[in-house]
Amino acid sequence: MGPASFQNVLSFGEWPCIKLVIIVSWSLTPEDITDRLSEKVRLSPQEPETLMQCSTKKTGRKPTLLVESECDFFIRAGLIFDITLTPVPILIGEGLPLFGSIDHDIDLEHLSTDSFASGLVNSKYQII
Repeated sequence: MGPASFQNVLSFGEWPCIKLVIIVSWSLTPEDITDRLSEKVRLSPQEPETLMQCSTKKTGRKPTLLVESECDFFIRAGLIFDITLTPVPILIGEGLPLFGSIDHDIDLEHLSTDSFASGLVNSKYQII
């Protein structure tokens, strides 16, 4: 999720994520995180392997990530085990691809889908 998308989600009023979310960003600053989200959202400029190792070591479980720009570097490094896709009900004319350069197809198994009054839909998939 890039900075513009993050700001757009903030405008929905209700933060859609229940778990702590780590936003991997090199452009957002702590001031971009509102007080109401201070316990729900963390920013990290760390490289994927370092971020996952530190987060897992600290909490004992894998973190939930919202990745700015392409998340293919997490997938190529074998650091993603499940994916929750949340399409925002806005059609944009241009933007960055969610999945960039991946050298092979990745099979997914659908686990669940939840819908929200805001129009957002979360579909969770496991990488198989």
